Amino acid sequence: MADETAICEARDLASGKAPELVHILPPGVIKGRDGRRFVLKDAEAVIKASNSAGLDMVVDYEHQVDDPARTAKGPVRAAGWIKELIAKADGIWGRVEWTRTARNMIADREYRYLSPVLVHRTDGTVVRVKGLSLVHRPNLELTALSSQEDTMAKDAENMAQIATALGLKADAELTAILCAIDAAPAQPDPAKFVPIEAMRELMA
Repeated sequence: MADETAICEARDLASGKAPELVHILPPGVIKGRDGRRFVLKDAEAVIKASNSAGLDMVVDYEHQVDDPARTAKGPVRAAGWIKELIAKADGIWGRVEWTRTARNMIADREYRYLSPVLVHRTDGTVVRVKGLSLVHRPNLELTALSSQEDTMAKDAENMAQIATALGLKADAELTAILCAIDAAPAQPDPAKFVPIEAMRELMA
């Protein structure tokens, strides 16, 4: 099943303080305002998958990081960074290191809601947490990032075709594909190969 990306339930930071620990996801079934359902089955597995990149996850403003149209216009400011994910009886929590600007905005109640972005299976099973966002309007709950949902399956198909063309298995890792590209003959048969520059551009 293909993975998809969605914005989940918005949390109200009603205390007016930027909390160090934030509740990201409850366990079990999560129902959004748009009627879709997600399910957190294994918090530990989701945390492990979320940490697989070895990087802090960003907390941004109004889901700008996940909107290609807005990221293309220039730098996207971070409101904070998720330093740690923690599994508790009531779901997944995150330890956030806020920026000074974000702390002040939350204290002044310029932002009240915290909305997580999830990667999930088509059956709704949560796979990993991508990040969080400070948002103004809770009606953004579970609004799908359609541009990513529509392209993720196609991207996977393209990668599989590239791997096969290079003589690799369709599910080959990106590192193996890049190594195969670098090892390609200097003057390949144009009937069988495309320029490396074109291949890299497609993968990007």
